[in-house]
Amino acid sequence: MKTFEFDTIPSSYSYLINELINNGKKIAPRGIETLEITPASITIKEPLKNVILSPARKLNYGFMLGELAWILQGSNDAHHIAHYNKNWMNFSDDGMTLNGAYGQRIFRYSEHEVNQFENVIELLKNDKNSRQGTIVLFDPNKDFKETKDKPCTNLMRFSIRNDKLNLLVLMRSNDIMFGYPYDVFNFTVLQKIMANRLGIEVGIYTHVVDSLHLYIEQMDWCKDIVNEEHKDIYDEYIPFNNSFNNDDVQTFLNVEQTTRKLTNEINLKHIFEMIENIKDKYWQSNAAFLAMYNYRKNGNRNDFLELFHPFINNEFKYVLDRYKELKK
Repeated sequence: MKTFEFDTIPSSYSYLINELINNGKKIAPRGIETLEITPASITIKEPLKNVILSPARKLNYGFMLGELAWILQGSNDAHHIAHYNKNWMNFSDDGMTLNGAYGQRIFRYSEHEVNQFENVIELLKNDKNSRQGTIVLFDPNKDFKETKDKPCTNLMRFSIRNDKLNLLVLMRSNDIMFGYPYDVFNFTVLQKIMANRLGIEVGIYTHVVDSLHLYIEQMDWCKDIVNEEHKDIYDEYIPFNNSFNNDDVQTFLNVEQTTRKLTNEINLKHIFEMIENIKDKYWQSNAAFLAMYNYRKNGNRNDFLELFHPFINNEFKYVLDRYKELKK
């Protein structure tokens, strides 16, 4: 196994891409030329630092937060996530749902709709040394059948060591360009939420991938990322290590849902009131950024959208500051 260790998620990104370019082995699954490291273990010592800033990559930060909201809502609705990334419709078997949706499997697993996240919290509350804090995402009943959407993530392991919450994620496959930046963001936010619920600090995050890969047709793009001047948000910004407030997270989800569905019809004053009612600055910032994204997606003017800026004080403030470089 090839092992890597980094302080932050942004510091891992170009290094891993460069490692794949120089040391990845050629394979061609489904006839697509690919460079692969197998298996790979990536440990992040400060997983609260989880937003990658790359002008060459041009990440879709609205999708980043939109996917987080989709997961937290336990949804498998294809149209919901396709609002943020239309390519997801290509993976729907029925034009309505996604077979491998992480949120449904984490919060509503199988026909019994087991909330695995809550079960792990209760387990760790009762025994902080437990080795059983496991969330399973692979479902044999669904995933051995023919489907366009087999989940890339197999399981998540939560454990408390040294009074900190560690998370290990095991993935069968992870695309460094289109998957990794969003996956590690979402998983480490889930780690942060669970740690806050347990009243402890976040520990390390370990990302184990059987096939870490890039597609050779993206080689020039990958080299641009490796060669660009790297700016780490966290050189200037200390992330919030907030306490958990379920009402704040629920209001974030309500803002996402309202602005996604009713952008033209909803009263802006009502949206601002919802955002103002979020006490935690991290979730308030996420809600304001996502609301602004949804209003912009609907064609509203930039001067109008600037009204959201004062509410955005987390990592996404730095995305706004460099919007012209980073816009998708």
